[in-house]
Amino acid sequence: MSKTNESRFYVGVEGWSRDRLVEIRGKKVAMEIARINCSHCSTCSDRMNTVTSRIHRAGLNVEWEQREGGKMIVITLPKATDPVEHLRNVLGLRICRA
Repeated sequence: MSKTNESRFYVGVEGWSRDRLVEIRGKKVAMEIARINCSHCSTCSDRMNTVTSRIHRAGLNVEWEQREGGKMIVITLPKATDPVEHLRNVLGLRICRA
């Protein structure tokens, strides 16, 4: 990513077997929830449904996109908010930088 207000890093999610890509894109944050080739399995499908439900419950719009082999959610960041903390709060997941 070339812009200074954009970055990428990986996070661990408690109970999930592999780290997930997070990208900061200006005023938005994107997080990989499942791999495209795995999104049809019951575990990843349940994760995608749970994440979508939690985002809607928080009153936010969710966008799904495919990027680098992953199914990613994209949400808007409130001003001056730590992206990992925001993901924790909105998604109700125990997330930490990998």
